Amino acid sequence: MIVVLSPSGDYNVENLTPTGKHIQDVANHIATKLLTPDIMFVQEIQDNSGSKDDGVVSANVTLSTLVAAIANISGVSYSWVDIDPVDGKDGGQPGGNIRQAYLYRAEKLSLYQAPGIISRVAHWTPFKWSIPDANRFSGRIEPNNTAWQDSRKPLAAMWRTAQGQTLFTVNLHLVSKGGSSTGQGDARPPVNQPVQQRTAQVDTVAAFVKSILDIDRRANIVVAGDFNEYSQTRSVFASLTPLMTDIESAASVPDVERYTYVFDNNCEQLDHMFLSPSLSCEGVAVEHVHVNNWAATANDRVSDHDPTVAKITLC
Repeated sequence: MIVVLSPSGDYNVENLTPTGKHIQDVANHIATKLLTPDIMFVQEIQDNSGSKDDGVVSANVTLSTLVAAIANISGVSYSWVDIDPVDGKDGGQPGGNIRQAYLYRAEKLSLYQAPGIISRVAHWTPFKWSIPDANRFSGRIEPNNTAWQDSRKPLAAMWRTAQGQTLFTVNLHLVSKGGSSTGQGDARPPVNQPVQQRTAQVDTVAAFVKSILDIDRRANIVVAGDFNEYSQTRSVFASLTPLMTDIESAASVPDVERYTYVFDNNCEQLDHMFLSPSLSCEGVAVEHVHVNNWAATANDRVSDHDPTVAKITLC
């Protein structure tokens, strides 16, 4: 089966709330530019009250409004899954309680639990959903680990396709580069903050991936999202790269096309997708869709990052 992903490339949509003025623009990008992929990894989904610091943490109205807008444009109906954060503990705009979420086409994929695997996978806190399907599972990876202090916790899930294949996914949004210096500044080497925390965050995800591969070396796993880090900072990715392959390398994407973000006129690759060996050995394709960074003006941007669309084959 071919699964189309629109993930890392961070369709990050801070301030995407039920009344946000650009929610229709996001839906339009998904429907007309990304062509309604089978599964999407999205980041920076705010709670139902947006930046209002009122104790609300649920984003059910935000996500329902988004999928309704997509359906109105495309006729495609998405299901969605997220896990509410603890109020004020995941960073982002104060009061917004941003988090990652998955949008998925239920006729192609369903959340799934395989008891023989779920009980043995380490380092995550699974959530079991009682409505509408008691077998729906997703979870957060080491949510109490200090690496995730004031930062988004990874959203992991296990899926089954309509053909019966299984897939693990991890949706990331690592701690931001706030406090870092520009690559063009006087500081040499440039200041990269907080690189130690991002390294620890990748380490926890790598341990989760390894625990799956230790059970099944041919497991299908995708780790994707806003890493807030360049692939050239090899020390940050040192625990993950022995286990997984960057999809751009697997697809032989030219270096000059690997950017998802432009800052100070520098093209930067902050968003990544990594594949387990069983996926990277098959044919893959990936494209960063520059609908935001090539916009005529900053006001025409829907996000400050570009989305990424990829095709992978599940064995």
